[in-house]
Amino acid sequence: SSPAISMSPVLEGSFSEGRCPNGTIFDIANASCMACGLGNFRSADGLECFPCSAGSIAPEEDMDECVECQVGTYIPPGNQERDVCLLASPGKYVDRTGALRDLDCPPGTVAESAGSSSCSRCPSGARCEDYLVGAEIAGVPRGTVLPKDRAFKMPLPGHFRNAAGGIIPCVLPHACKGWDFALQRNRCKDGMGGYMCQGCESGYWRPHDKPQASCSRCGWSSPGPFIMVMIWWSVIIWVIAWLSIDAACWSNMHVVIFRLMLNYYAGASVLSRLEEWELEAKVGTGGVGWLVSSLNALFRFDGGVAAHLLGLECWFGDI
Repeated sequence: SSPAISMSPVLEGSFSEGRCPNGTIFDIANASCMACGLGNFRSADGLECFPCSAGSIAPEEDMDECVECQVGTYIPPGNQERDVCLLASPGKYVDRTGALRDLDCPPGTVAESAGSSSCSRCPSGARCEDYLVGAEIAGVPRGTVLPKDRAFKMPLPGHFRNAAGGIIPCVLPHACKGWDFALQRNRCKDGMGGYMCQGCESGYWRPHDKPQASCSRCGWSSPGPFIMVMIWWSVIIWVIAWLSIDAACWSNMHVVIFRLMLNYYAGASVLSRLEEWELEAKVGTGGVGWLVSSLNALFRFDGGVAAHLLGLECWFGDI
């Protein structure tokens, strides 16, 4: 016989039953014990290896039995890789061990993460399926990949999706415009951004005394109302001074009459509180910005510098 180069592990038992270490079988060709490999387990007699059945895996090479997939995971029949369980896809769930497939979430529920063991109710202010309907489809660029139904909580207009995936109502409902699938972020009104779309982006501004107003683009609209109101009030002050002097010299009633006019003017100052979003439904988006700026400029003045008409962030930039 040929000289022995190496010795195989000690094998105990009979010709019909092997005694190799756990998870291994006796390889007659090589006269040694051999591991069954990933995804397989050893037979009870220790002579054969068998693949794990559907719903179970063998994550190690030397296993005597397979383990079932846990909740949130599954292994379908005929799957070649049986060493790792598959995670349930977003929009689906697995709620038992040893599952053969993942199940679709019921209507009105959502499962955003892979490996979910249950589905949660779609929150108020969100849409979790049929994400784009009707005219909304036209606003999405061609080639945009949409998530699967019940796999994503899309915020509706007036709501904001935070970093944790929660849906919250916006403090400024008119500023939140839903979700931008192309950029994968909240969609804000033009010129607005930040958390819940409350801030103004670079190149935009709003009066400091109107924190709920929409942001306007920097340009003529920033110094324009300021110059207009200063001219307007310069004329008013000149008229008041002239009437006061005339009344003092000739005992006329000009001042009394003018004070009555100022009282009516003060009553009309409520018009300066109107916001763009309050008038858009009646006036439209075309001239509502100019109308609100004019009302704010002409009917609001507290006797000091009209700082509420100055877009300082536009004049001085991001300092």
